[in-house]
Order: sequence, then structure tokens, then C-alpha cells
Amino acid sequence: MKTINNILASGIALLITTASSYASTISLSGTMLIDAGTKSGGSYVGGSYFAMGANNPNSNSAMLNPTASPDPGGIVLGTYQNFVLNPDTPHPYNWDGLGAGAGTGFAGTPDVPSTMVMPFSFFGTPTYLGTNPISYQSGNAHSAPTATVDLSNCTGNLCALTMDLSSWEVMWNGSAFEQGPRPINTGPFVLAQGLYDVGTQQYSINWASQINGGPFGGVTGYWHLSGSVVPVPASAWLLGSGLLGLVGMARRKTT
Repeated sequence: MKTINNILASGIALLITTASSYASTISLSGTMLIDAGTKSGGSYVGGSYFAMGANNPNSNSAMLNPTASPDPGGIVLGTYQNFVLNPDTPHPYNWDGLGAGAGTGFAGTPDVPSTMVMPFSFFGTPTYLGTNPISYQSGNAHSAPTATVDLSNCTGNLCALTMDLSSWEVMWNGSAFEQGPRPINTGPFVLAQGLYDVGTQQYSINWASQINGGPFGGVTGYWHLSGSVVPVPASAWLLGSGLLGLVGMARRKTT
């Protein structure tokens, strides 16, 4: 009981400190659980998905499911959940001589899969997701996933959510593709945009990523994730009442 009380006291102190500074943004921590994507009769019903070429979950798409182990999977904020390919080294453009495609030349199955999302079938081929500190396609370093809520940009309990998902990478048929938010493949990675409910801790996030090189070079991948956030430690956040109060304070700051 003493430990729980200490956790609660720490959480209350955090909220008081944040409120006293009238912070308009907060950084989420914990795990962003991923709602499984579902279809019925071939038509999209809801949940998380990937689509290629157009943001249409009913065509050239795959439903996403969290891993079963560790239960229940999802995105652990501030942590890499990478896969390990064979060979375990980046393959940027010209990696094996002039004209060798960026991200190509890997074994078809990772030596170690990610703990974030279960493999899914795309065009009949097992496809893997991970958040990789170093991209297998480009050799570039990326930040671990982060999520920020803008408490000054809310409609009711729904507030603007942004995420750094530049480390998001896909492995398909022996090729790796950077799939962080990047509308133009020659441009920089940007933040994914979405919404966060400060009352229920539910979220949704969307982004587009144009593939740079490889067998799908120039084609855009579209991603939609939805689910809930489990904070760490769960007792300390007091999210339901605490964040709702901070939303009101942030609104007063901007008026």
C-alpha cells in the first residue's frame, strides 16, 4: 500500500507541476495498444490497417494485429521494437555494387521478429514491421517512437496528437522499406497526425509514406492505427481527471 501511495503522490505532484506551468503539450509514456483491424465479407469494419497506392482499406491492404507475446503487444513509447534481418547490416543504395537496390538482398524471414505487430500477408508474402534504430534500407539512424498531445488544440475531450514514427520499417520478400511518415520520398520524415481522447485514453493516428527505392519505389503506403494508451505506471497518471483539468487550464492560457 505504501508503494501505491508513493506512486499516486508522484503522479499528483507531476500534474501539479505541469498545471502550474500551464503546459500546453504533454508527452505520453507507456504502451500504445493497437486495435486489430477487421473485415467482414471482404469490407473493412474497423481497427488498424496498412494500404498501398491509395488510402483504401478494402483494396491492396492488410489488417494489422498486435502480437500475442508479450501480451498484448503494441507500440512501447521511447523504446525500439526492432526486427533483426539476415544479414544484420544496412543495405543502402549500391550496397552490393553499382545499381544494387536500397533495402534489397535480405533473407525472406527475420532472424528475430518485432514484438509490436504480428506478421501479416501482403500479396501472399509474409510481411514484418519494426521500429529500427538504424534503417536496413538507408543506413540512417532514427528516434524511438514518441507521442505528444496538444492540450491547447482540443474539441471536447479530443486533442491533437502527433507521433515521431520515423523508425517505422517494413520487411517484405527480402526487402526493407522505411515507412515512417514521409509524403514525398525525397523529403524528410514528418510527424504522424491524429487524435487523443484525454478522458478515455483512446487514440487514432494516420500517415502516408512514399517508398524510396526497391520493388515498390515511388508507391505510397498508408497507415492507420487506433487503440488505447496504457501509461507506466498506470496508477501515477490519474489521466482521466488530471488531463481533463489540464485541458481546461491550457484553453484558458490561449484565450
